[in-house]
Amino acid sequence: INNTSLKYIGESLQIDLSGTLVGKSISTGIPVKIDNTSASDYVRYSKVEDSSFDGSFLAVPLVYNKQNYGVLCFESLKKNAFSNQDVQFLRSSLNFLSYVIYSHSTRRLLKSVTSIDVETRALNEAAFKERLTTDLIKAEKLKVPGTVALIQIDDFLEQESLFDGDPLPRVISVVAESISREMTPFNLFGRLEDKIFVVYFFNSNTKNVFIWAEKLRVKIARQPIAVVSKQTTFTVSIGVASATNKVDVDEVIYNANLALQKAVEKGGNTVRNIN
Repeated sequence: INNTSLKYIGESLQIDLSGTLVGKSISTGIPVKIDNTSASDYVRYSKVEDSSFDGSFLAVPLVYNKQNYGVLCFESLKKNAFSNQDVQFLRSSLNFLSYVIYSHSTRRLLKSVTSIDVETRALNEAAFKERLTTDLIKAEKLKVPGTVALIQIDDFLEQESLFDGDPLPRVISVVAESISREMTPFNLFGRLEDKIFVVYFFNSNTKNVFIWAEKLRVKIARQPIAVVSKQTTFTVSIGVASATNKVDVDEVIYNANLALQKAVEKGGNTVRNIN
């Protein structure tokens, strides 16, 4: 946090761990407080930095579970601007931020090494595309049809105002459960984006999948979803596209997305297909 009018270091500057104030804070995991930066030749970030000032400097590490996730730096043109009480307060306050960063990084790590979406238990995007590639090749060799359906939760601005909190996580969970109940051993079920699910139908043509999609759309639209003490209904739009004689995963999903956009353009709560 630079509250001075002086030049600040540029982006992408690599921190020198040895011989710098921030490097010391990163290496030791403890705050570094300098009351008077002109008292010595202090180097804040890098030995090649071309900006300096006379005043106070404070570096507070973001540490959780013995891991350092970064350092917050504070500067002031006033000498002795930061007291020991300030350091203790910041160190305690930043414990929560460090935990948030820890949780986020751990979740990203889990996502990178697992094939299942944590929230919905559907396949994540990478795992779905990998398995779909295999199924498309099988379908082509066996000369059987295949179809992909993209299912998107419609925007619900009016319903959102009815709830105190964000209803989206609950809506995603219920929609995912509704889709899961319709799955068979011949299906692949995945989640591509926050509000978009995908289902592949082995040995099913677009006509049969269109009927399936219509039934699913109606079921979801009629199912009240409770969020805390209130409940309302939500809708989905579905795009259906043929995957017969195709082995390019991206092409198949692209075609299904074209059908989905047609459904969305109709105002949502609609099924559209592309053969």
